[in-house]
Amino acid sequence: MLQNGIHFAFIPKFSILIHMVRHIITIFLIITMTMINNIPIFSHPEQNDPQPEETETNNLRCEGQKGQKHPNGGGFVADSANVAETAFVGPNAQVCDNAQVLDNARIEDNAIIAQYAQVTHNATISGHACVFNHGKVYGDAKVSDQGWVFGQAEVDGKAQVYEDADVYEQAQVLEDAQIFGKAKIYGDAIITDNAWVSGNARVYGKVVIKGNHRVFGDARVYRPFNHY
Repeated sequence: MLQNGIHFAFIPKFSILIHMVRHIITIFLIITMTMINNIPIFSHPEQNDPQPEETETNNLRCEGQKGQKHPNGGGFVADSANVAETAFVGPNAQVCDNAQVLDNARIEDNAIIAQYAQVTHNATISGHACVFNHGKVYGDAKVSDQGWVFGQAEVDGKAQVYEDADVYEQAQVLEDAQIFGKAKIYGDAIITDNAWVSGNARVYGKVVIKGNHRVFGDARVYRPFNHY
């Protein structure tokens, strides 16, 4: 009976101790992996996301511009734009201003390429996606749905930007990375490898998200420009 009494009194305390140790180890691993992968965690006041000037987005469509139907797909191409014969521009797609669509790139559905944007190699822009300013999409990358790539942002490799996600300023999305939901990537942020950023997450400043990391929900990941 004494042994049973000790047994039943000891087990709950031992279980609590094990639980605490596991919790401490988990926290340690999260912090360690964060440091190894250069993912800084800063608490900071909420800030408004930088947005393109209204004049930049009001004139994305090719209205009023002279142009013609592209022979491969029938979409509108402004006379000032540079679109290769090997590229595809679907019947409802538009390539405006001084934009370039080269190689085997595809502009599908209601997508718009405008201003000085470049879409090259085997990249595909579809849905209601827009690439404008000096945005670049190349490799086998895909931008779809309501995705926007603008500023001087680049999307390369097999990366994907879709749903309502935005990539802008000098941000880069590379390799097999995915940006989706209402996520915003900007500043000098780089998302690469198999990393995902989704939900309402924001990644900005001098940040590199790589490996198999997932940033989601309302997460904010940033590195100040004066941080070394």
